[in-house]
Amino acid sequence: MTLVATVVSILTTWAALFVSLVGIGSAALRWYTGAHPRVVGDTVWLGYAVTMLFLQLWHLLLPITGLTTVLVIASGVVLAWRYRAAWGLGHLRGWWGLAALAVACWIAVRSMGGVTLYDSGMYHIPFVNWVKTYSIVPGLGNLHGRLGFNPASLLVAAMVDVGPWTDGSQHIANSFLVAAFATHAIARLAAASPPVPLRSRTAFELTMLPAILFTALRQDVRSLSTDLPVFVILAVVGGILFELLVEPGEPTTPDGRLMILLALCGAALCVKLSAAPFAAAAALTGAIAHFRTRSRVRWLKAVAIPAILVTTWLVRGAILTGFPLYPSRLLSLPVGWRVNAEQADAEAAWVTMSARNLNTNVIETSASWLENWIRLVLTRGDLFAHMVAPLLVCVLAAGLLARRRPEPVAWRAGVWMVPSIGVAVVVWWMTAPHTRMAQGPFWLLAATAMACAVGGHVRLTRRERLRLLAGSAALFGLLAGRVAAGEWVRAAPGGRIRAVLVSLGAERSAGGWLVPMPTPDLLRYVTPNGIDLAVPRVDNSCWNGPLLCTPHPSPSLAMRSPGEAARGFRAPREWQPFWFPNPWIPFLAYWRCVRDGGATGRDAREAACRDLVMPPSGG
Repeated sequence: MTLVATVVSILTTWAALFVSLVGIGSAALRWYTGAHPRVVGDTVWLGYAVTMLFLQLWHLLLPITGLTTVLVIASGVVLAWRYRAAWGLGHLRGWWGLAALAVACWIAVRSMGGVTLYDSGMYHIPFVNWVKTYSIVPGLGNLHGRLGFNPASLLVAAMVDVGPWTDGSQHIANSFLVAAFATHAIARLAAASPPVPLRSRTAFELTMLPAILFTALRQDVRSLSTDLPVFVILAVVGGILFELLVEPGEPTTPDGRLMILLALCGAALCVKLSAAPFAAAAALTGAIAHFRTRSRVRWLKAVAIPAILVTTWLVRGAILTGFPLYPSRLLSLPVGWRVNAEQADAEAAWVTMSARNLNTNVIETSASWLENWIRLVLTRGDLFAHMVAPLLVCVLAAGLLARRRPEPVAWRAGVWMVPSIGVAVVVWWMTAPHTRMAQGPFWLLAATAMACAVGGHVRLTRRERLRLLAGSAALFGLLAGRVAAGEWVRAAPGGRIRAVLVSLGAERSAGGWLVPMPTPDLLRYVTPNGIDLAVPRVDNSCWNGPLLCTPHPSPSLAMRSPGEAARGFRAPREWQPFWFPNPWIPFLAYWRCVRDGGATGRDAREAACRDLVMPPSGG
């Protein structure tokens, strides 16, 4: 297809998905409020959460196929027509509409590239293939531990991965969320034209917009990364929470914002366990803010969707691994398919060590990891986008606050927001301190600071509004410039301009503008139990290879019913994987040595084990 035809096909698919999610969200909102939906714009996010809940329930019994997609899209379109006033795009007229279309087209162009994200090849895409082929498989984590991570966003990706988009959901699922957030943010900005005051939600999203758009410059937008859905969902949660704190509304006339907030907090947890700290704190803060709502029925309705959503997610985790919160062993169940405890502990330990060393596959002891982390952070480009840039926004907001007295209600809302963000930062630092994991809380802090400085019904002049818009565009330009500069430095002298253009746009491949998925390089391995496995030859990437593909084959792997993968896999008494967590680092030997190293001090034991498993050069 031509470039224009490819962009149009992506935009058309997004439009169908957008309309259906708006319809589903509007119906859920109507059920909660008992009246025609009055909250516009957020219905698409509520629809996303409700669809995620439906897919979790559906997949307990049936695979996600084209029939599932037709049911969701068709019912959503009918409901969207019924509640078409709740779309939230009424202000996209004239130049504002053209601006939103231009941004959407650029996101579509960025989504056309090839999927290069390591985790997508390792388990995102294989998980989607399992979901499309079978209903939920007990003990699937015994085949490959990462298949037990249970990210609910991949169920939505599986729903999209049908028809012309078979094996192509990486071009649609994540980029849709970026486009939806950008479109609604632009619509809110259009609604904020003078003499209408700049509302706190608008200021919040204006600050988050450059960070959301920056994900389109990274590989996340053309992959099935779980980091991107969590970032977008938490950005929406932060905006709704700040708005609730500034404009709580009347308790006798519910508008549905509390329900949407709680549903999205539940959805964020179901996508990635690391979202739990902020999601839980934000849900609690929102509930306290609406404590005046004394209707018991209304409270039950508000918590129904997130409660069922999270409960279903926990049940799915228990079925996949025997541990509802895998790789954590909390709430473990005594089932025959439960993943070996050593495997769960090793997965959790590797997540922490890998994050501490920014995915450089370096083994560092507890005593020395901080020094290595600081060195890596200072030499890797994502530090600026994920941490430095939002902190600079906080400094700018402090300057604005010094010049203009903030609205008291906005200031109080900011004070309420800080504890939730602080909890997220503390847990991030203790469990997985990779800079990409910090982008959520750091940008939420920046958006909160800026919303305190310029939001809360502060009447800004036209010039001041233009300065804010120019500042948002300049911030994105700074982030994009950082990417372009990196490509310029890395490229050969004769190809620098082309490299920069590709980093900001797209490149046509041999098969067209829509780059197909890579072909996996696999070996055959037959276990002593007769299970015929496919194993990546040089890395952990199964891509869209055979279902029985695992980068960490174990000789003790066994099926619950021989020859029937759909019945699941039994847990081995001993976990004996090859090449865990990857073929080129002896982490497992190091971790087992530290765990079984006796009663000596931990620092000394870790240093001795590292010297034992690493080559003399230090590896």
